[in-house]
Amino acid sequence: MVTQTSNHAPEQKTRRERRIEILQERRRIKKIVKKLRPVTFDNDTVTEAGNFQFLARFKELIGLDALIESHFHLEQKANCIYTAGTLVDHLLDCALLGYTRFQHMNALQSDPGYQIITGIDRFPDESTFRGFLSKLSWSHLIQLVALNRDLLAHKARTG
Repeated sequence: MVTQTSNHAPEQKTRRERRIEILQERRRIKKIVKKLRPVTFDNDTVTEAGNFQFLARFKELIGLDALIESHFHLEQKANCIYTAGTLVDHLLDCALLGYTRFQHMNALQSDPGYQIITGIDRFPDESTFRGFLSKLSWSHLIQLVALNRDLLAHKARTG
């Protein structure tokens, strides 16, 4: 048996470097948590998506938008208003809110609470979702599986 001369263990960060990383992560989390709005009952922001703010902040904490943009690619025409990653994110929001039919997804177009929480001015029409889903192929499914694996790996790393 031949002994190996190199140590394959990764170099450990100093305590100061780890502490700086921890403080940066805490600041990032506090900044996101500050975006939570108090729940009030008025006539300006009546919504079916009242608890969606917690899901939106969770998506922001794990960096879901960046993960979708890095894993999911679909060629689109130059005049498209919504990117493929944005459409996947909106479809995910619809699923999280329980809107599984295309006709029900249109409710989010006029929902002021959802629009305030997500910070969008415009929500895609059901025909946009139908056209988007009709363009998908097996390679896009494989991209979504890779996205899921990356999410699970991220969860395993963070505990």
